[in-house]
Amino acid sequence: MLGVFVDAGTMMLLTLPIIDPAVQHAGINPILFGVFVTKGAEIGAITPPVGLNTFLVKNTVPEIDIMRAFRGAIPFVVVELIIIALLVSFNDIAPVLA
Repeated sequence: MLGVFVDAGTMMLLTLPIIDPAVQHAGINPILFGVFVTKGAEIGAITPPVGLNTFLVKNTVPEIDIMRAFRGAIPFVVVELIIIALLVSFNDIAPVLA
């Protein structure tokens, strides 16, 4: 929800110092958590309502409309979701991605 108001870098800067102690206390692998946060930020950067990267593509190529730009981002979102599913299934591959 915070991603609607600020970009991914600012969102991580504001929330991670608060969330990190809880993640460590819960025993979650910090590398895995960092990869999940990064993947979430990547998905947020290309999907509506904000989709900052998609709006940048639209401004770079003014001939296309914004809906076409968002439709073009769908394969990338699908790949990111597959990567997240693999990370959930096989936690040991997270350090390779980091």
